[in-house]
Amino acid sequence: MLLLELCRFLDSFAPPVLSEEWDNVGLLVGDLDRHAN
Repeated sequence: MLLLELCRFLDSFAPPVLSEEWDNVGLLVGDLDRHAN
């Protein structure tokens, strides 16, 4: 599974639009084309 797929799944579970202003949303460090293990 790519990190991109994992981020999409997490975004569907907890949409970024529901975040508060102090929440860090999305992948902060890394490469979306890498495999998650």
